[in-house]
Amino acid sequence: MRFSQAIMIIGVFLLVALGLNISNQSINELTLEEQGAIFALGLEKSAIVAEVFGQSYVCDRDRLYDLQRGVTRQVSSSRCQAEAYLRDFSRVFNAVFRPDV
Repeated sequence: MRFSQAIMIIGVFLLVALGLNISNQSINELTLEEQGAIFALGLEKSAIVAEVFGQSYVCDRDRLYDLQRGVTRQVSSSRCQAEAYLRDFSRVFNAVFRPDV
């Protein structure tokens, strides 16, 4: 998938989410009920709050930093393994297809 296609898909998702939030707010005003947003993101002190279909989910920033460190470690390890694999592949390729080198 190209970058421009990904941007278009994200844009359509945001437009749909915003439209659903507006219609949900209108229904709440007509029925005098207070249901949560369809999709919302917010910051509260040291936490990120996501609201999806009226349910709130709180994610602490420290937890996100720990997750980021773990992902960074895993990506670095995977990169090293991929480089080693490509080096080995290159050696085999050169031995088979370039015997004079």
